[in-house]
Amino acid sequence: MQLNLRNTYLRMRFLEAYLNYIYLGYSSYGVQTASKAYFSKDVSELTVAESAALAALPQSPSKYELVQFIEGGTAAEYKGVLLAETPDGVYIYNDISKPRREICLKAYEGARIYHREGVQRSYQHTTKGYAKA
Repeated sequence: MQLNLRNTYLRMRFLEAYLNYIYLGYSSYGVQTASKAYFSKDVSELTVAESAALAALPQSPSKYELVQFIEGGTAAEYKGVLLAETPDGVYIYNDISKPRREICLKAYEGARIYHREGVQRSYQHTTKGYAKA
C-alpha cells in the first residue's frame, strides 16, 4: 500500500513538473504561462473548452498554437481571423487546431458521461436495496 502511494505521488510530481515545463506556443512554457498568454486567466479558472485548447498543443505547439503572429501581414488579408494589427504585422486566430480541440472535448464528455452513468448505476443499485427493506 505504501509503495502504491509513493508511486502515485511520484507520478503526480512528474506530471506537475512536465506540465510546468513543456512549450505550448505563443512564447509560453508551462500550462500556467499558456493560460495567462492565451486567455488572461489563472489555470484554475479555465473552462473545459479552454483546457481542451491547451491540451491540443503539446504535440506540435508551433503549428497548433491558438494565436499566430504573421510578420508583414495586413488586416485586409486576415479579416475573419484577425485579433490585432501592429505596425510589424498581425496577430491571427489559428483555427488549424480546432479538430484537435474537438477530440479533447469529446474525450472529456465521454469520460463525464461514463462517470455519471457509473454513479447513477451505483445509486440505483443502492436505492433498490433500500426499497426492498
